[in-house]
Amino acid sequence: MSLISLFIFVILALTLSSSAPIPSILTKNAPSKIISARAPKASSPKSLKRNPQTAPAVSSSPPSVSYQETLPFVGMTYSPYNPDGSCPDLQTVASQLTFLSKHTSSIRLYSTDCNQLTNVLAAISQNSLPLKVHAGIWASNGLDRANTEIDVLVAAAQNNAYSQIIADVSVGNEVIFNNLLTEDQVIALINTTKQKLSAAGISIPVYTTEVDSKMTKNLANACDLIQVNIQTFFDSNYSSIQSSVDQVFTRLDNIRTSVANGKPCRIGEVGYPHAGQLGPQAGSIENQSQYIQSFVCKAKNSGVPYFVFEALDATWKAGSSVSEQSYGIFNRALTPNIAIPSLSSC
Repeated sequence: MSLISLFIFVILALTLSSSAPIPSILTKNAPSKIISARAPKASSPKSLKRNPQTAPAVSSSPPSVSYQETLPFVGMTYSPYNPDGSCPDLQTVASQLTFLSKHTSSIRLYSTDCNQLTNVLAAISQNSLPLKVHAGIWASNGLDRANTEIDVLVAAAQNNAYSQIIADVSVGNEVIFNNLLTEDQVIALINTTKQKLSAAGISIPVYTTEVDSKMTKNLANACDLIQVNIQTFFDSNYSSIQSSVDQVFTRLDNIRTSVANGKPCRIGEVGYPHAGQLGPQAGSIENQSQYIQSFVCKAKNSGVPYFVFEALDATWKAGSSVSEQSYGIFNRALTPNIAIPSLSSC
């Protein structure tokens, strides 16, 4: 081959190779970026509220309460009060929720007082915590307060930064059981909440939470999902920790078959104290550990969604029994009261 021919061959080879795509080590092997669904949406400086629109149909499934092998609890109840009953600041709430987010993906609130709903949502949003909030309307102190709290909920849900964090809302907690409101009054509050949310273009499940013995077909028909508290520590026919755990699921099955009419069912409270005594049942670290471990395993194997009662010891409940203050999985210093259950051993 002449030098001229060789030169032409080299030029052609270089031209063809430059037109081929070059694999990039920046894209070929780099992990894809994970975008959190809980990250706040960009909002206009003029307004953080969404414009009212026609609300879509409410999902028939309980949202955002699911099993994650890395987290020991599906959901936990959380009452953000200081030990003396005063209201914690945002920093305290954020610190507690950051800790709890390592143990659950869902928290249940009971009220909006003490700015707790606003603080909880702000803490989750500002710190990008992987938590969903199951809001609560406190209806145990009259209809006026309940309606005020409904308005607080609607305003919070309209905030673009929080709209994807609020999963659903319980209107009242055991108010029929405690003879504080009638069933008709509770149903009216549920309907009011639905109407106000719908008018604001917000679609989340609305329901009430009752003990299972007070959940009737009529009440269940008004709810988007069925949530019942099942606390077997109050049972007088106690025989063993395991039988008490089994009773939780027997009672939930009864709700499913007798009143739910196909609607999804969830346990709003379930737990056991680590101190105190009630009849034949004794709260202790050993009993709480056994109860919680047995329950979370059976719930996982049965696919039952729940909120364990409760995240922190309720030392703020001045005048309440020792047992009532001692359901916390963690004490006020965020130290576990019991061995944290392992789902891998279920």
